[in-house]
Amino acid sequence: MSPRIKKRFDRGLTLVEVMASVAIMSIIMMVVGLVLSITYRSTTDMGLSTTAQDDISQAMRDMELKMMHMNEILSAATTGLTYVADIETYPDYDEEADYDLDGKLNYEDPDLDNDATKYATTSTMAWSVGYNLKDDDDDDDGNIDMRWKFYAEDGRLKYDYSYNEEAWGSHVKVLLEHITFIEFTYFGSTEELLSIGGLSIDTDGDRTVTSEEMDDSAMYGNSNGRLDSEVIDTEGELDYIVSVKVFLRVDVNEDGKIDFETGTGIMPPLLYLKRKP
Repeated sequence: MSPRIKKRFDRGLTLVEVMASVAIMSIIMMVVGLVLSITYRSTTDMGLSTTAQDDISQAMRDMELKMMHMNEILSAATTGLTYVADIETYPDYDEEADYDLDGKLNYEDPDLDNDATKYATTSTMAWSVGYNLKDDDDDDDGNIDMRWKFYAEDGRLKYDYSYNEEAWGSHVKVLLEHITFIEFTYFGSTEELLSIGGLSIDTDGDRTVTSEEMDDSAMYGNSNGRLDSEVIDTEGELDYIVSVKVFLRVDVNEDGKIDFETGTGIMPPLLYLKRKP
């Protein structure tokens, strides 16, 4: 190697060369950091969406299973509903017991309190006698056996139940958190077997009986709920209901973005079977 070339290598890097190297390394690090940041956000968003989807799916399944047992709706609002169900939905219900001591265990007895042939002393007490489906007092203590309600409160979907008309609040469970929007919607049917008189209130002829049409029914409606959360609020209006739909959105990390949204529809078979004559 010539002395001139050797001298050039021996002198090291100049300040300009060092600054250029630092600048290039900085650019490379910025690009790498940006890629990592984008990847992290994408992974995080995907994780939040997956978590939200799993949480909603579980909540929906739980709600559907419970609501499939409803046989009478007591109140119907856009933010929730309250309904009656059979005593077998009581968590501590013993299907191996024999309430009326007739030799038939509860799970095989169509009349748990042996009052199917009895008549109620007043028309207002008709709910307390009959076969199990019609009879809401299967343990014969004078109280409605089971009332359930689903409702939205403080960004949460909750449910509660009342056994033998105990005060609400003793069995509250949170099904889903971080809700940004929830709506319960109710529908009747134009089939007379499902909604008695439903065909006559399908005023726009689209074969769908909406909450507004039930509210405006000439026979049972009171036309008072178009701007109210409880559009359906009379016994006659409630008796039109055949199906319930629930739609909701969640924001798991509360950053103002929707992580997941979905809906479900429930058509409880006992709802219209119980009210048939």
